[in-house]
Amino acid sequence: MNEESNRCFHTMESALEYLLLLDEAVADARHELEQEVAAVNGDGAQRMEALRLALFQMGKLSTHIRKSQCILSDLCLVRSLLQPATRVETTTIDDGAVEDPDTQFLVATRSAL
Repeated sequence: MNEESNRCFHTMESALEYLLLLDEAVADARHELEQEVAAVNGDGAQRMEALRLALFQMGKLSTHIRKSQCILSDLCLVRSLLQPATRVETTTIDDGAVEDPDTQFLVATRSAL
């Protein structure tokens, strides 16, 4: 392995950046699946069911990725609060997508700062 791949997630910020890219890739793949669903003929019932299952799973994956983004972003915030002398740059994400009650507290705390 090269040295760059070993440092891929050396910081929480780089892991957060990866999650943002992963979310974009999942959204692109989901869009492609939606186009395939629209193009399936009426006699492809088994294929249609498989595509719908894939769309459902993609939706779940997208939800988990967004929750992970919120958690990681909150951890970056907590770290910056614990180390006031060090300025930590965090990536903001859409707080409206957060439905987890445990995460809501940190989102509200982050918004108040």
